[in-house]
Amino acid sequence: MRGLGIPDAELEILKALNRGDVAYLLIGGYAMRWYGATRQTIDVDLLASSTLDNARRFVRALERALGHVPGFSAEMFAEAKKQVRFQGDGYRMSVLTSVEGLAFEAAYGEREHAPQGHVVIPVVSRRHLAFIKRVAANADLGRRNKEMGDIAFLEAQGTA
Repeated sequence: MRGLGIPDAELEILKALNRGDVAYLLIGGYAMRWYGATRQTIDVDLLASSTLDNARRFVRALERALGHVPGFSAEMFAEAKKQVRFQGDGYRMSVLTSVEGLAFEAAYGEREHAPQGHVVIPVVSRRHLAFIKRVAANADLGRRNKEMGDIAFLEAQGTA
């Protein structure tokens, strides 16, 4: 079985998102691990639906998991093309509210389900992960080599 190795603090947040019926997908390095890559990652990257209702559920779930109100609003999550980073108390996460050219609903419909412990984590499909990596490679030339390496790995696995 493919392992993710998500740290306990972040896993508790993902569990809270699941309990809160939040529509999100695991992307980034931990998603790469799900598809068999063995590479380091420093945070948990998510793509979340940017509807206002989902954004409100996201913030409520975070509040329950963290025990305090996060330092950002639901309205911030409801804006397209936002990246919200938060860390503290042993966790480090980054949430995108959209990816240029990718409909969240389509990606969510093709998600895979990765179990870690008693938590089932929705993971972006291999082909949508490759798409996200292409967008990131074109948007940030400093990350281009890493992203292109990830794309090559996904393509070698098939269906990217």
